[in-house]
Amino acid sequence: EALTWVSQNVPSGRNFLIYPSESNLALSPLLEWFPALASQTSLSTQQGREWLSGPLHSDAFGPRSEEWLACAQFGEECLDAWMSSSGEVLDYVLISTRVPNNAARLSHSLERSAAYKLIYQNPQIEIYQRSP
Repeated sequence: EALTWVSQNVPSGRNFLIYPSESNLALSPLLEWFPALASQTSLSTQQGREWLSGPLHSDAFGPRSEEWLACAQFGEECLDAWMSSSGEVLDYVLISTRVPNNAARLSHSLERSAAYKLIYQNPQIEIYQRSP
């Protein structure tokens, strides 16, 4: 439902940072299927990176993912610092709420932020849009 909503309501080519409910990112169906089903770019998806070179290759993904994953516990300022240090452009944050407290601090931080707006919510997913 959420991925269909994204594909129908978000202009293509946007960058999403996704916080799945699974602790092992390689086992997350949400991360694996998001790019194909939502027609968007996932900065969080490791699958398929084995075909890329340099800093985009899957071998480089692990250390980079630790940085943005930590933001689940630290909030908006952490995301800003991650974007600055990584050079990534972030348009949306998608948080799986299936597991209690998965990214509760980040979710609360984005709810209070002037830079992010909650644009989609269902019992399992929250999507925040970052202001340009």
